[in-house]
Amino acid sequence: MVVLPTSCNPKPLHNSSALTDRFAMVPVSTDETATLRIKYEIDGLIPAVDVAAMLKEVATAFERYVKPQPRYRTLRLAVASVEVSSLVADLVVMGVASAQAAFLHRQVLYDFIGFIADTLSIAKGLSEGKAKPSDLRLIEAIQKPIAKGGAQQVNLYIVGDGNVVNIDRDAIQLMQTHRDQKQRDAFEASYRSLDEKAIAARPSSPNLLTLEGKFGTVFDVKGEWYVRLEGEGGVLNPLQLAHGVTVRDGHAYQFDGVWESKRYYIRAARPLL
Repeated sequence: MVVLPTSCNPKPLHNSSALTDRFAMVPVSTDETATLRIKYEIDGLIPAVDVAAMLKEVATAFERYVKPQPRYRTLRLAVASVEVSSLVADLVVMGVASAQAAFLHRQVLYDFIGFIADTLSIAKGLSEGKAKPSDLRLIEAIQKPIAKGGAQQVNLYIVGDGNVVNIDRDAIQLMQTHRDQKQRDAFEASYRSLDEKAIAARPSSPNLLTLEGKFGTVFDVKGEWYVRLEGEGGVLNPLQLAHGVTVRDGHAYQFDGVWESKRYYIRAARPLL
């Protein structure tokens, strides 16, 4: 096992582009075995099944990463050692037996950990782009022991190098916030698309010309107010609010009003509690 020198103090990289640039550099050839270290700072026991799942996802992601690259495609990750004081897994590359093997192995590990950093940055919403579901599973497997309370954080780095990919509880919260926002955006986009189709489908004049206590829901579509009345097949009709009448997007009301030319003129909108 290659031991990290005590003088080496790995520093987390918060800028993924800086990390990618660092790992894109050609590493200096060395006789030492290039080692990818995954180190958890643990609070208690981590279920063995979570550790096994993490190692499996890392190995699978590595194979997926090298497959399109002819010079790397036969390479695989192997476990060199595991410690349990903190959970430390040292992974090395196997698959090439040549004078250039050490150089090649170090290069591919630099590239791979840069790929992990970029995927993490996208998952946190800090970088543009769309990560593949399989790549997000890798991040999920790495962060799972932290999310379940077994560890405070995890650092991934090449032994002997000062750059670190770090995932802690703040990072997990940031990823969750980004996932929630993406779900809200997707829902809203779908919702608005349906609204626009409903607007396009409406007749030139509605069936109901007078509203006396009629139930319906209002929507703000691209800055214009529309109403979907109960029993009208989901069609959206434009509306104008009388002075002092206020409504909220997506809320249901009982309406009093009248159809005037091209829109409903709403005299009263009583919210449904």
